[in-house]
Amino acid sequence: MKKILPFSNPTITSWTWTAATFSILGNYPKCLPWLYNNFIQLFCECYEKWVSLHYIPHVDVFSVCPFFHSSLIPRTFLLDLNISLNSFIRTCINHNYYVYCIIDESYISRKKRFLHELLIYGYDDLTQTYNIADFTLTSTQKYTQSTTSYDSINKGYVSIRPHEDGLTDGLGGIGGIYIFSVNPNYNYDFNIDLMKNYLNDYIFGSDSGYPYRTYNLKRQTGSNTGLQSISYGLDIYDMLQKYYKEVKQEEKTFFIQPLHVLYDHKYLMLQRLLYLNKELKFKIPNDLLEEYSMLFSEVNILRNLGIKYWVSRKVSALDTVISRIPGIKQKDLYLTTKLINLL
Repeated sequence: MKKILPFSNPTITSWTWTAATFSILGNYPKCLPWLYNNFIQLFCECYEKWVSLHYIPHVDVFSVCPFFHSSLIPRTFLLDLNISLNSFIRTCINHNYYVYCIIDESYISRKKRFLHELLIYGYDDLTQTYNIADFTLTSTQKYTQSTTSYDSINKGYVSIRPHEDGLTDGLGGIGGIYIFSVNPNYNYDFNIDLMKNYLNDYIFGSDSGYPYRTYNLKRQTGSNTGLQSISYGLDIYDMLQKYYKEVKQEEKTFFIQPLHVLYDHKYLMLQRLLYLNKELKFKIPNDLLEEYSMLFSEVNILRNLGIKYWVSRKVSALDTVISRIPGIKQKDLYLTTKLINLL
């Protein structure tokens, strides 16, 4: 038997949970209003040696998205079922559930032990392979679709010790296998007021997730230190500039991912405005669209400079990244304020 669930190239990637969400929901036009109504707010967290940039919704996206029926199955529960992992995964897919879990990817594509989340969205009994997607399957670190053997997934999952499994549903559950299916019959209307709230939070650096979140972002667990030193919205630019200055001074390790997220964020904002224009007949002035397009181009240049430094370690490229961030922040503030006044 063979079955592959709907899956396409995502509009934005950046993180496994974000890429999976867009890869799946992007197949259903009814989901677009929800996708464009979210992923407006950003937050940045600071670790000892690097920073990371995220959207709201965060890791809780499978739990809070109304188009998903989801459940985090604990490791102990799966053991008590007394069925093989492969039987469980195939049964989930047969019932239209995607499977999301942490795997030791040295059994798939890595030479050394490497724990990472991946999505399983299909299987083929004839070839004994699963359809999978992740950033870590090739050296390019792009979100890639591939296949791997039943045995590789089984060994990669079983080899992880319970205290190493930090997979979370964002609602307090830790460890196990996340399963979720799509409810294509749900109806969601784009909410302009919600968009304005997110944009205001973005300008003022407020935590957009606070009103609905049922868990503590800073809570520490055995496998997770919790989020520390968080900034929101436009404040993330200051944190990024400070971080890349510290990278230049060799106080921190270079991480390209924040620039990828910033690129995706601007691309999605531009697509959001085009969606409002076309689908909701909400007139967005051409000059605003052009200005957002120019901002997107500037962030694309910023990301490419980051990639140049990543590959060549030329300090001049990093210097340009550092010097351009304040100007991009000011343009972002100007355009976001202009958009809020329009809405």
